[in-house]
Amino acid sequence: MSAPTTVLAYPAGAVVRDYLRAGAGMALAGIPLLAVPTIPVFTWLLAAAVVVFAVYGVRTVGRHLTRIEVSERAIGPIAWQELTEVRLTYYPSRRDRTDGWMQMTLSGGGRRLSVDSRLAGFDALAARASAMAAANGRPLDAATVDNLAALGIAANGGAGTPAPARHRNVVGGEGISLVVETDDRGRA
Repeated sequence: MSAPTTVLAYPAGAVVRDYLRAGAGMALAGIPLLAVPTIPVFTWLLAAAVVVFAVYGVRTVGRHLTRIEVSERAIGPIAWQELTEVRLTYYPSRRDRTDGWMQMTLSGGGRRLSVDSRLAGFDALAARASAMAAANGRPLDAATVDNLAALGIAANGGAGTPAPARHRNVVGGEGISLVVETDDRGRA
């Protein structure tokens, strides 16, 4: 009897904005291209914009159709025992870093798999990847440890490379204070 396999996918709601962006971009560049005579430079610029948004749309369809099988032995094309690197990166979409998405890249056996946080089951996958990195004796970089912590996940399944120690420095006087938190390397 084989181990159960879970299939992860991007739900339609997670990619609907990407479909809308692709369609709007192609329309905004394509309608003037077809309806208004333009000088050759603008024709080429508008045509290039249509192509860029069309490629974005095709990539969105590809993401929407992506299915990733996760089992006790492997995630997609990467066997858990061959996992050599887990990298979790946060990409803010606002200056204040209150909104954004995460991208996790898994490497092993000469293969690489990247998924973003819109994938259904992303948090559970991140926890599993962290635990498997620990089981394989693979440390995680500081950014990955911090991003796992932001998801409420203990890095390396609770083992391996600990998060850098944080130091709190309070500076000020006369009712004014500045609190700066830094890690062991002096980074805020």
